[in-house]
Amino acid sequence: MAPASSSHSPHSPHAPHPRAKWLKIRFWAVTIGLGLIAAVACLVGLAWWLIRGQPEWWRTLPPPDARAQTVGQDLENAVVNQLHAERPPADSWSVSLSAADANDWLNTRLVKWLASRDPDVQWQATVQQTMVDFRDGIIYIGAALRTDAAGASQVISASLVPAIDEKGQLWLVADRLAIGRMPLPLGLVSGEPDGLVMRLLPGDVRKTKAAHQIAEALAGREPLAKIPIATLADGRKVRLLGVIAREGRLEMTCRTESR
Repeated sequence: MAPASSSHSPHSPHAPHPRAKWLKIRFWAVTIGLGLIAAVACLVGLAWWLIRGQPEWWRTLPPPDARAQTVGQDLENAVVNQLHAERPPADSWSVSLSAADANDWLNTRLVKWLASRDPDVQWQATVQQTMVDFRDGIIYIGAALRTDAAGASQVISASLVPAIDEKGQLWLVADRLAIGRMPLPLGLVSGEPDGLVMRLLPGDVRKTKAAHQIAEALAGREPLAKIPIATLADGRKVRLLGVIAREGRLEMTCRTESR
């Protein structure tokens, strides 16, 4: 009798059929592909939710009313009075600003103030709301910018660390930058026309010199003000010596210098 063969015949019940093997491979390929598509879809959905969201500290303010108008005007007058007060030239003095009062001024007076300096920019059509908060040594600032004629808006925000260096220069460096709730890489921040910050701004705004200067300051490449001094009408100068944000207030230390 011939010896038994150890190899399986093509139709042996123990040998995988070529078609079955191919179907198994295709099944796993389709499963992995669908899994990747689902993961990408989830990531896109999460990114969209983050972008369309708002920072945790942000809140939608009611439309400016007569009270907010009065607070904004009173704050402006108070700042002018503090700056022009008669003081001994060698003495420093302090003043503080609450976030609530600052927000009333921002949403009733800021657009007019900006328009007086850059009349070519349609600020009223661009800025829907601005807001700040002061705490833990950080200035939180954001703006809801209109994105279409229907009134939709996008919140762009930053966490800024204020500091006066040994040369007396004022720095305002971004600790965090976000569109909605999505953080943006700070390494890409610059004042270049195609830089990250500039591309987030509406066309009219990104063309201004101030936008370029602020973007460079946020990136920490340039101080916001090399000489933080305000010159008064009578020739005196008010120098900013220190600034700190805490407990909902921005506290500033200044010195009035003689003519």
